Amino acid sequence: MEIIDFHVHPPTKEFVNALGQYYQTTLRYFRSDSKLLSTKEFAEDLRNQGVSKAVLLPLTSSLPGYSSIPNDHIKSLIEVDPDLFIGFAAFNLDRPLEDLKYAIEVLGLKGIKIHPQLLGVKPDEDSLNKVYEYAGKKELPIVIHTGTTGIGAGNRGGGKIVLDLGRPIYVDKIAAKFDNVDFIMAHFGWPWYEEALAIAYHKENVFIDISGWSPRYIPQVVLRYIDSLIQNKTLFGSDYPMLNPKRIIEELKQIKLKDETFKKVFFENARRVLKI
Repeated sequence: MEIIDFHVHPPTKEFVNALGQYYQTTLRYFRSDSKLLSTKEFAEDLRNQGVSKAVLLPLTSSLPGYSSIPNDHIKSLIEVDPDLFIGFAAFNLDRPLEDLKYAIEVLGLKGIKIHPQLLGVKPDEDSLNKVYEYAGKKELPIVIHTGTTGIGAGNRGGGKIVLDLGRPIYVDKIAAKFDNVDFIMAHFGWPWYEEALAIAYHKENVFIDISGWSPRYIPQVVLRYIDSLIQNKTLFGSDYPMLNPKRIIEELKQIKLKDETFKKVFFENARRVLKI
């Protein structure tokens, strides 16, 4: 069966640099033994784990102690294996349209990633309206980090990250206002997953991904919604390299979901969002 992983980070030095002093604590949070890989090794590893296509996500932060995964780095990875990789773009708050126009119109990236907690901004702040307007004009899906985060976890002050900025409810307002944009709420918004479920069920242009979680720990109500009310609104994602897609795929298959659900979650819904 085809597998589209909608939530992948590159295990390269740029990823390590982006997390800065919080890289090791992030690994501990996920109990991950991730190692740095070359682009070819990275691509081969994903393919060996059953992934057919992978959405590569950058990182940009406005907080001290962090750096970024540049859009140019995402493009360089795609060039090594364009059949596997699909790249999304990030932006700096002081020049969002400049960054996005370069990433989309020059580099050819296919979507946008927003991490509100690292940017230090609520997703529904008016300062981001120009980003959503541009996404609507260019028909770009947007992955928004929701819920808690392993980044900064275990540090005093949580690495300056304010968890409230990841509340799914903030996505509700922008999804209503910018109904020509598809929004994907990463990690199904835990611990506010009922907010995420309600929004995904209510709004046709809102989806969730299940990345960052071993399926055996996903709350039962989330699994019930995935198998019924939001079967068309759920995307497979791993959060690689923190979690391996093979493990998630195998654990998902042990859960008694409908065959139709597996097809939609693994690839059909992603193809619709990505228009591929």
